[in-house]
Amino acid sequence: MIAEAMVVTAMQRKESRGVHYREDYPMRNDKLFDSASYILQLQHNYMKVTFENAAPNNIWYNIKKTLKIQ
Repeated sequence: MIAEAMVVTAMQRKESRGVHYREDYPMRNDKLFDSASYILQLQHNYMKVTFENAAPNNIWYNIKKTLKIQ
């Protein structure tokens, strides 16, 4: 179920980022997808995916920025 959730989330990102490359969206889109993904399991194994922008004071954001990881 976790692997399925990861695939569902990746497919809803209309961008390419890191190892997740999409021919239909070859560029990064930080404005819309510099975010955390949230997955809610609904009835009948349906999943609802939402994205929430990453705040600059988020600890992981600051770690990535400090280590210069994209």
